[in-house]
Amino acid sequence: MKEQTNISIIMAVHELASESEQMLTNAIQSVEDQTQQPDELLIVVPKGAAFIKKLKGLLPKSMLKITILENDGATDFSSQINFGVKECKTEWFSILEYDDEYAKIWVKN
Repeated sequence: MKEQTNISIIMAVHELASESEQMLTNAIQSVEDQTQQPDELLIVVPKGAAFIKKLKGLLPKSMLKITILENDGATDFSSQINFGVKECKTEWFSILEYDDEYAKIWVKN
């Protein structure tokens, strides 16, 4: 059974251009590659965004719990993150931008 960390990772994705796909994939992979996995990865997108199907195709097939949240409010970065925080069920959270990556021991530390 997976050890619970009480940590969620929140990512805001407001668009998905071909040049940003690899960066997003790398960011998600850095969460999946953690030596101790977070409880959940929350990806916040604008409600009805045309790229949601494409985004789902980029997600790894793993044990990592990934939830895509559709925000029907403002879609600026702060609003997307605040929406993710409101939906977060864990005590702790971290914000990961799509063009960043975590070191493999980030959650464990």
